[in-house]
Amino acid sequence: IDTNLTRQYHNDVLQPNSGLEMDSNEAIFIISEDLSRAFPRLCTYFRTDNQCMEDIGFNFSLIIAIERSSDVSQLIAMPYDPFIFATPGIYHGEGITFQPGRKWEVHLADYPATEKFDTANLYGAGADTSDPAQQRFFKNANNLPWALLITDEWQWPYERSDLVRTYPQFSDYSQSAGQQKQSWFNNAFNNCAYCYNP
Repeated sequence: IDTNLTRQYHNDVLQPNSGLEMDSNEAIFIISEDLSRAFPRLCTYFRTDNQCMEDIGFNFSLIIAIERSSDVSQLIAMPYDPFIFATPGIYHGEGITFQPGRKWEVHLADYPATEKFDTANLYGAGADTSDPAQQRFFKNANNLPWALLITDEWQWPYERSDLVRTYPQFSDYSQSAGQQKQSWFNNAFNNCAYCYNP
């Protein structure tokens, strides 16, 4: 990574640094340590509660410059590996007996965690069935993932609503590892009695 030319913008504003974690062997970029600090808000939940109609927008762009001498053949394909991690110093529920902060990551299904992840305490925690030996990551026993990447428009389920109840085809999509029902999030297939409607 050419750190002199790498840039990060939040809502079109150049940030003081690129977000590159300098103490990692992997190229890991932090967009935000805590997105709730990125913008003022009045509601607890974002786009999952009809009582909360705030129009909150946050966008970012990351321009990564690769040094000319680098071997780029090992780079993974887009969307790379977007993930979230626990906000440091925040309570994360009864199942977590310590403050994991950066050590607790949630990745898209079957993307492995980074070197910062606490593999000893967090793989297999709760309903997680991650098994690095099988290249299985961030899914439960029913193959449901802990994170989704949806680039199309869709209607968010209410907070604490079962996604399978709101989008019944999601179960088939997950069970088939994404090979079936690839349009599961299409409004024609949802049960919008459980959807957020702005």
